[in-house]
Amino acid sequence: MPDRAIWVGLHPELPRLMPGVKLEFAHPEETLIAIGAKHVIIAGRDRVAGEKQLEAGTANAVFTFLQKDLGVRWLWPGPLGTDILKQERVSLAATERRFHPPFRHRLLWPRSPIDWHRAHHLQIASLEFVAGHAFTDWWARYHDEHSDYFAQLPDGTRKPRREPARVKLCVSNPTVAAQWLANAEKAFKSDSSRVMLSAVPNDGDGFCVCLKCRAMDHPDGPPTIFGYVALTDRYVKFWNRLARGDSRIAFPGGRFG
Repeated sequence: MPDRAIWVGLHPELPRLMPGVKLEFAHPEETLIAIGAKHVIIAGRDRVAGEKQLEAGTANAVFTFLQKDLGVRWLWPGPLGTDILKQERVSLAATERRFHPPFRHRLLWPRSPIDWHRAHHLQIASLEFVAGHAFTDWWARYHDEHSDYFAQLPDGTRKPRREPARVKLCVSNPTVAAQWLANAEKAFKSDSSRVMLSAVPNDGDGFCVCLKCRAMDHPDGPPTIFGYVALTDRYVKFWNRLARGDSRIAFPGGRFG
């Protein structure tokens, strides 16, 4: 064992080398930077599900140490924006610092370059918020056998108003919710790292105008450029129906029900 060392991550010998430091982590992504007379610990809570890393506390602790203790700055992406101070000697005062982020979902869009985002703790956040369009493949998967899943257009047909990836659903149809929940159950069972599934409608127009869907709308809702009232009430009711079947649902703007 080295007489002096900087330890990145936990090691079985650390309780003996630094007996006063608590090496357990109670919070998601919790980091620890402990500086003693001879040893430095840079570690964090790391969790893995299957082959996917869910928490990367140690990596975040490394970037924190580089920034807070060594003065490294990533001012903007690229080598020109990386500021590494030249130092003849690095002096570290004895300390123990713990931190866990209040926001587990963190990103700036677009997420490139990855290295710059990672240095700012944005690329390896522990909560992957899945809130993209949820039904882009439903037309290809279901239209042959379940045309009733899809929105009824003003001409009475049930087909995409534009490209299939933007097709809308007949959200008043209970079998649509049943299909989504069945897909969700399968997705969660097949991927132990998944924490949520999206139920966000696809972009564009072509929403359902059947009587049951229109009955879900607010009777005095404001008009839209598409010729029908705002559909907030309709989709909140649809999401509530899903939420009663499964609580791990991503909604735009928050969680309902």
